[in-house]
Amino acid sequence: MKTIKDILADPKFPYVSENDKAFILAFDETMNKLGYDMGGNYAGKLKFYEAQITYAKTGTKSRTAFARITIQKDHITLRLYFKNIDKHRAYIETAPLHIKQSFVFEGGNCHNCMATCKSMKIYSIDGKNYNKCCHSIATFKNLSVERLPDYIALLTEFYPKIKT
Repeated sequence: MKTIKDILADPKFPYVSENDKAFILAFDETMNKLGYDMGGNYAGKLKFYEAQITYAKTGTKSRTAFARITIQKDHITLRLYFKNIDKHRAYIETAPLHIKQSFVFEGGNCHNCMATCKSMKIYSIDGKNYNKCCHSIATFKNLSVERLPDYIALLTEFYPKIKT
């Protein structure tokens, strides 16, 4: 079974910066401690990404994604998967700007798929209503190890049963 270190050592990823590698390794270690892993699998060379690493709960038959890191030639992206955003409104409203911004940015609205979208996220932050495409929220770029505690705090806000 491949580890995250094996994946990052693959010659196919010479363009992943040292900062991005450090974030991926720290994120992987933290997620493992919380009871999540990548299951030894990753999807390589997808249509829009060079690779995709998905984290799910360990010890379960269902491998529902809770977090995903995508590797692109010029950056990495972290995406967290959430439901019931309104339930966590107070947390988001007081979160650091780099966390809050992923919920309140302009764009990412569900317009074309509103009649058929089963994953549209409808919520309110600071008194403003949002209809966001599920693919556009809780997505983070410009990742750093220093901000890792903020991403983990957000994850544990939505999934408090995570062991910390």
